[in-house]
Amino acid sequence: MLNNGRPMPPRPVPEPLATLEGYTYSALNTGMVELPGRTVQAAMWFRILRSLLDEVSLAITSRRKQPAAALRTIWKAAGLPPRGGLGVWAPYEMMEPEQQHVMMTAAATATDLAARHEILVLGRLGPAIQPLPLMDVYAGDRPPPARNAWQELVTEIELMLDDARTDPTVAGEALQLLTRTCKTLRQFEVRRGYLLRSRRPRSFPSLRRPSRPR
Repeated sequence: MLNNGRPMPPRPVPEPLATLEGYTYSALNTGMVELPGRTVQAAMWFRILRSLLDEVSLAITSRRKQPAAALRTIWKAAGLPPRGGLGVWAPYEMMEPEQQHVMMTAAATATDLAARHEILVLGRLGPAIQPLPLMDVYAGDRPPPARNAWQELVTEIELMLDDARTDPTVAGEALQLLTRTCKTLRQFEVRRGYLLRSRRPRSFPSLRRPSRPR
């Protein structure tokens, strides 16, 4: 930036002006700007910025009660006099560099106050610089208890053995299930003995001792 043809001395950029400059930098380099309310294209950001600069340059007395109160809040938060000392309105491009810096600071302050919900945001593009209000979200149903496949299998077996105490058919099925993989008579006897020790009726034909391994 030049001042009477000479470069202006560098100065640190404080917040919230640094954030505002970051939005413009992002618009120029990526074409998109991630604002507190939503992500917008560069063209929309420059429209928002132009609106902010125009708003803060207006005389407070020319505004209605609510917008006038917002302007007072902005300039007070910026630590600057209303309109930054501007006497006669002029477009931003026609202002002196120092005056432009003041207006940009006010615009940055307005953006920061809006993001913190300290001033009311109006207009179609206004909500973009203000985060969406928090909304209650349904937490969802509680998940069912985790299945324990092994425990379910044990339960099924216990139910089958309970039925086998009084039902010969179930007792036979239980014996077939337990002895299906037996390759020797000894293996068969061990598993058959398990059923007998579980108080299965000894008179069931299905539990009689076979003459050879099954």
